[in-house]
Amino acid sequence: MFYIALLLAKIANHIIVLLHLGAGFTWPGYIAVSVYPGILNEFKKRYSTKYIFISGTNGKTTTAKLISHILHKENYIVISNKSGANLVNGIVSALLLETSFFKKKNLDFCVLEVDELALIELLKVIEPRVLVLLNLSRDQLDRYGEIDIILDKWVDSLRNTKSISVVMDSLQPEFKKVSEYYKGPVFYFDDSLEPLEHTNLVGDYNAKNLNAALTVCGLFGIGKDRCFNALSDFSVAYGRGEMIDYQGKSFRIFLAKNPSSFNNNLTLLLAGNLKYDTLLLVLNDEVRDGRDISWIYDVDPSLLEKACLGKNVYVAGTRNLDMCARLNYSGVDSSGIKTDTSLQKIVNECSSDETAKSIAVLPNYSAMLETRKLLTGKEIL
Repeated sequence: MFYIALLLAKIANHIIVLLHLGAGFTWPGYIAVSVYPGILNEFKKRYSTKYIFISGTNGKTTTAKLISHILHKENYIVISNKSGANLVNGIVSALLLETSFFKKKNLDFCVLEVDELALIELLKVIEPRVLVLLNLSRDQLDRYGEIDIILDKWVDSLRNTKSISVVMDSLQPEFKKVSEYYKGPVFYFDDSLEPLEHTNLVGDYNAKNLNAALTVCGLFGIGKDRCFNALSDFSVAYGRGEMIDYQGKSFRIFLAKNPSSFNNNLTLLLAGNLKYDTLLLVLNDEVRDGRDISWIYDVDPSLLEKACLGKNVYVAGTRNLDMCARLNYSGVDSSGIKTDTSLQKIVNECSSDETAKSIAVLPNYSAMLETRKLLTGKEIL
């Protein structure tokens, strides 16, 4: 049954890529799980590899990429869900597309970023060597509920094991509950900025992502100096400060999918190290974003107002009018905002605006993928 699921997944991936129907990262997994619901158990049996799970509201993709990059540079064989598809179907896809019919891959590590709810399901099947808990904040309330609900489920998932090394943020007060109930080894990271000086990462918020990665690699005997050396050619994950040139303009994308990430990115822009003359906000309400967009009212209004001051301001997306209203409540003059539901139309306006040369884009998740596809022809990689 495993090989039937593998065959169908690979066929599905080739068809999706061939017909340009999308990147094909979740459908192969969906098909495989439908055909063989126990496929994750099969991976656990087939690969005696060290699993590393990374979960939390923000920073999963960057932290997973940091860890994978360092391990690769240390000559380990590593696979990961580098597409960022972090639900069960996406994780199954990543594992299947790295699996050969003819040769068993001798994997050293499997580094997976895992959605906060998917983590609960995954822990029922696979016990990782290391579990990284980055943070918890309000995100997609219509799907997750309040953070206490997620935290309680995490604690329950860890009750029956002591062999996982849990790595978590020492400054997240909610995580005290995990350390109280979990009986296995716990390691902590903080927000020290000093390690950032040894990398090309920008934004103080990346300090925690980096420190988490350093802590994980340290558990496998890789010291900080070796980590910094490995990260000398590290590039940011897609949509996380990524710069794209398009029609003579410089677009820099900062994923802003919840209040915390939005505030972090606004703070980064206002720090003055990254110059921009135009701010493009894109807000959608697709299922993968969460239909409830009330979180935009938890974004710091003073940061919003300052970030828009003296800049060209464009707004796009299915909930563009809601974002315009939010800006207005923050004190931004709405008469100067150019807006449309069509991202294509707004990007065209930016491109033809002679005063817009450096555009900072703050999209939520589906809007980030839409922006990348428009600017590069590809949603993800």
